[in-house]
Amino acid sequence: MTIIEIRAAEGGRDAELLVEDQIALYAKYCVRWGFSAEIVEHTDGYALLRVTGLTADTAFAHEAGVIGSSACRQLNDAVAYTHQRSQCGAT
Repeated sequence: MTIIEIRAAEGGRDAELLVEDQIALYAKYCVRWGFSAEIVEHTDGYALLRVTGLTADTAFAHEAGVIGSSACRQLNDAVAYTHQRSQCGAT
């Protein structure tokens, strides 16, 4: 089991929206890799996720730090690309 904490930093409403995007991205990632994600706590600009799965600890071992909007877009593009490949039968 892994606990992921997502907090809005500076940026006001934009930072809070980024937290919402991160929740969606982590949920898509978890579905793609067979993990289970549960929102334990969620308020404006803050979320606490519990991720369970055989290799969840390893998969999220290096998740730390501050993420900017450009990095979020890149992650979103990667999730969308992975989803498209899985729809076509590719892995």
